[in-house]
Amino acid sequence: MNFTEVLYRAKRGDADAFEELYRQYERLMKSVSWHDGALDEDLFQELGIVLMRCIRTF
Repeated sequence: MNFTEVLYRAKRGDADAFEELYRQYERLMKSVSWHDGALDEDLFQELGIVLMRCIRTF
């Protein structure tokens, strides 16, 4: 299944598709969640929420 299909499935509420997208972007979200030399868990969680919102509004 290609990216577009997974994205549309996630948009329709498919939890497995959302999880697949989350796993694809998890490393990127972690890489930008560092603050003062440590992983900021709150920032990482907020990025996950933003990802979910973006998928829903796409």
